[in-house]
Amino acid sequence: MVKTEQTCEEILEKVAEQAKIRHKIRAIVERYLESVEEVINIPELINRFERVLAQGKGGAVIAEMVLQSQIEFNLESEP
Repeated sequence: MVKTEQTCEEILEKVAEQAKIRHKIRAIVERYLESVEEVINIPELINRFERVLAQGKGGAVIAEMVLQSQIEFNLESEP
């Protein structure tokens, strides 16, 4: 996920430019770019969250976000 309102195409172009600067070998740049599964910008994230809310699943998503944050930061859950 990229915290920007730039289009996904613009983001991928910038990633490609930076990869070419950092890695001079074309095969490495290509493999690096292939490793990018998906680009999600702020407008897309908002669209997805609005769909979740429309389906009435906002609470479940928030609970999952809390759980994943606890795992990521190695926090114990409250009893």
